[in-house]
Amino acid sequence: MRSTFLVFAVYLLIVVTGLAGLGGPASAAPPSAPPDVAAPPPTAQKTASGQATRLVVPGTGRKHPGGNDCVRLRYVSWNRQGALAGTSSNDDEGEVECLHRMLPAIAETAAMMVEGETRRLWIPKALAFPPDDDDPPPARASDLTYDLTLLAIIPAPPTPRSLKAPPARARKLPSGVAIEILRKGTGSLHPAEGQQLSMNLSGWTTDGTMFQSTTMAGDHPAEFTLAALVPGLREGVQQMVVGQRARMWIPAALAYGVKPRRRAQPAGNLVFEVELISVR
Repeated sequence: MRSTFLVFAVYLLIVVTGLAGLGGPASAAPPSAPPDVAAPPPTAQKTASGQATRLVVPGTGRKHPGGNDCVRLRYVSWNRQGALAGTSSNDDEGEVECLHRMLPAIAETAAMMVEGETRRLWIPKALAFPPDDDDPPPARASDLTYDLTLLAIIPAPPTPRSLKAPPARARKLPSGVAIEILRKGTGSLHPAEGQQLSMNLSGWTTDGTMFQSTTMAGDHPAEFTLAALVPGLREGVQQMVVGQRARMWIPAALAYGVKPRRRAQPAGNLVFEVELISVR
């Protein structure tokens, strides 16, 4: 199942009026459909994918979200007859979505925007409800019109340059895991089974797609146990001491494999950056 707001809007066309599973109060009075809900005006901009968009409210600044960035946004959508299709669940704070997990048509528009900007976009049914073996489109799929407001950009950590292979200075373990120490730690004790680990953790596929990051959630690191980590990452973390930051190259066989069991799991070789904050 896709976890994006647009995919949930598919179901909103059928049964629901709020974005399920994301929490927060639904808006009391969603805005009515705009006059041009049925079709884009001649002045609308056509994108590479075939959707149309136009600027409704200009934003500030020049920074656009990148492919690994997340954004805080607010949205409302209608079908082309003007019936409400979906809204963000919290009109004040918006919702956080990451571009690489969005439906491509929405990510394409979000990447054009700056903070504070509102855009209207007209998405053809083929882009709003693309083929999906795990999640077939509903019978009442429709062209959609969105008003999308970008409230804030949540920048991703920098993508490492050496994703395809570790540099010569990295230490190679017999298993195939490679480790490069980016910052020295303190002490000499290494994590052991059963201990609780407080870590900052980011992970990328070898094509540069970030699939995980605890650093984008604020100032609070995540809590893990060794058993919760994939085997290669578990082995690498056991080489670390508190305060250390390291980059690790994990072979596919010690991660989720070439063909992961779950759709959301990344395939192939992976690269992680880990900061071990505490062990208890």
